[in-house]
Amino acid sequence: AVGGVAAGAAALVAAPVIGAKEGGGKGFAAGLGAGILGAVALPLVGIASGVYEVGVGLANTPAAIQASAEGKEWDPSSNSWIFYDLKKEEQLYLSTEADDKLRDHINKRREKAGQEPSTEHSVKDTKLYDILGVAPNASDAKIKKAYYKKALTCHPDKFPNDQQKKVEFQAISGAYAVLSDPQSKARYDSTGEENAENAMDPSVFFAMIFGSEAFSEYVGELKVAQLANGEGDDAPDDAELAFRQRRRCVELASKLVKRIQDRVDGGDKDLFAERCKADGSDLAKTPFGATLTRLIARSYIGAANQYLVSGPASIGQSIADGAHSAHNYFKAGRDGLGVVSAARAADKAEKAAQMDEEAVVCRDNGQPLQNASCLIVHDATVEHFFSAQAARDRFSKLSYAQTSVLFDKNGGEWRLARKFGPSQSVQQICGYVQSCPSITSKILREQITNAKKARAMESVFEAAWRVSVLDMESTLRDATSKLFRDTSVDKATREKRAKAVKTLAKAFLLAVDEAGHTETWKDAIAAQIAQQTGGPVAPPPADPSSSSF
Repeated sequence: AVGGVAAGAAALVAAPVIGAKEGGGKGFAAGLGAGILGAVALPLVGIASGVYEVGVGLANTPAAIQASAEGKEWDPSSNSWIFYDLKKEEQLYLSTEADDKLRDHINKRREKAGQEPSTEHSVKDTKLYDILGVAPNASDAKIKKAYYKKALTCHPDKFPNDQQKKVEFQAISGAYAVLSDPQSKARYDSTGEENAENAMDPSVFFAMIFGSEAFSEYVGELKVAQLANGEGDDAPDDAELAFRQRRRCVELASKLVKRIQDRVDGGDKDLFAERCKADGSDLAKTPFGATLTRLIARSYIGAANQYLVSGPASIGQSIADGAHSAHNYFKAGRDGLGVVSAARAADKAEKAAQMDEEAVVCRDNGQPLQNASCLIVHDATVEHFFSAQAARDRFSKLSYAQTSVLFDKNGGEWRLARKFGPSQSVQQICGYVQSCPSITSKILREQITNAKKARAMESVFEAAWRVSVLDMESTLRDATSKLFRDTSVDKATREKRAKAVKTLAKAFLLAVDEAGHTETWKDAIAAQIAQQTGGPVAPPPADPSSSSF
């Protein structure tokens, strides 16, 4: 399953890049939707494959039954049944020899692929390239890597009160917004124009948020971070990703052993819990902190319970864990489809906004709009009327398939007179009209387009969050279970580890609850997007052409 999540994360990052090259912003969102679906489907395939292989082994080989009864587990790297030993795995994955082997593998892969030839690239202005510290002929991967590294040095969350760092971060983000979009980059290279929407790459976004020193101690380097900060311009292959993931889990297991060792050795339980609670409080103060601290704690508790309980309770715990994972996979898949839908809706709204403006006069007698006494909003169209009776006659003949709102003028302001449709939809239309008293169909469609784009951006980050959660949960389960499968210590020590991990987890949950953190992950995403784009924290209202009507 962990390998499936690794492959899924690769799909998450690769699909948007391909989509962006083919279709710009819309292609990026649609590509991410495909990546999300891949990130969900691949782990499920991995789980099914693993279950099948284990089932066949247990059914066909008596040796497998005996090995399992003895507490052994199947090691795919050696194709044999072994007693798991954490210390031996540390030597395999955390030693300098392991680093050398990984480096040799990367070098051989690059030699086999061949070096990308360097070509001259003439541009009108190099300012944005200079901000990121790359040459004008830099590849997309090198531009992304440069942005990731520079953004980490001045991210507002790391320097909340440093105005200079904020200015630097805005400049870096602005440069990346232009150079990461093929159309904006081509225009900048030829004309020097920098105008581009400050869109963010979710893989880099989450790599920065979860790549903080505080959380990396508990969840390691996410797949999106590994791919965003990969070595060189080429993407890591399956073998490299598998090695990095295995090393990530071993490293987290080793850190967790050290974190609880005092309690395992008989240290005071209350002092241990207080120290863990203080650590949990610090974690909860960071972006996404409360949500991630709960995720870590619940993953710890699930893994510890799986080891400590037995009989029917063990089966119940397995069922509960499986149901939780299946639910998260379902939500990630649903959000992936939502990304594609939101991208298409934004594209459709943008095309509608580009339509030629109709004559901006009253519909009933051709008077200027400022002389109108009523207006009607229906199906993303605004109609003005000089005569109130003419407006009411028109309103009575409108189709009930769309929300319709009639306004009349009262003291120079538009006042709701009649309505048809859900109250939420009516309120959204009222918001549009009140924000622009001289509203026309063109202005309304532009507002709709902005709302659609904002929603598309939110859906991209929400979906990327789902896959990041899948990555973290699967990694935490694997890493934590290593403490309880480790035969380099006796059974009594493994039980003490499980109980200490539960104490740590409960202290984390208590820290979050006592601090009164109520921010959800959606709130955190909205705040982060606003911080990096300079927009409002609150999401824009839905548009009157949405399916909510």
